[in-house]
Amino acid sequence: MLRRPPTVYRLLLTADAEILATAPLDPLPLVGSAGPPPAVVLVPGFSGTLDRPAVRSMAEGLRWHANVTMIETRGHGRSTGFCTFGDREVLDVDAAVGEARRRGDDQVVTVGVSMGGAAVLRHAALARTGTLVHGHRLRHRPDAVVTISATSRWFVRDTAPMRRIHWMAETALGRLVARVVFGVRIPSPPWPVLPADQPWGAGARGGAGGGGGRGPAAARPGTRAWQAA
Repeated sequence: MLRRPPTVYRLLLTADAEILATAPLDPLPLVGSAGPPPAVVLVPGFSGTLDRPAVRSMAEGLRWHANVTMIETRGHGRSTGFCTFGDREVLDVDAAVGEARRRGDDQVVTVGVSMGGAAVLRHAALARTGTLVHGHRLRHRPDAVVTISATSRWFVRDTAPMRRIHWMAETALGRLVARVVFGVRIPSPPWPVLPADQPWGAGARGGAGGGGGRGPAAARPGTRAWQAA
């Protein structure tokens, strides 16, 4: 049985001057593997801090196949800023991919869960098209993207997890609970006002809602919205 080494945190600066906490994990390549392993940037969902057991477990599993970097997106845990539910988080993903390139990784894969899945999808699309994000250009395209239960729209409340996140985002008490219990800082107001039927496309406006460290949280119509985008 492998003993887990103590987590070593490193700080990463984004294009809009937020400072992210990251945790790099050296690979444990399988016997017989040939060539250098790819790099994986692991982007958790809402409330997915580096200390969450589900996040650590996923990272440890990926470690057998890749050089893994876990990141705490803005507004989470040790990182600065506020959670923007997939909007500005694309800048977090871009910074992490760029750091992997700088340390010499030729193949970089972004892996996102729930809100993190929306962030990595939007990042790949916006980096490809060169679209500015809040005045900043995304400069570091990944070689592949993997998403798990990626959310497509925020304005759905027909599942219990989404109703809980809306409560945390839209009420003062909820934001206090998010900060104290889950280590997530949410601004007030939490997001721009958009019509409820507006799909959050992969390369479109705004951000996407989050569904927690473990999906699925978004309603099934979100899948069709991603396909339409």
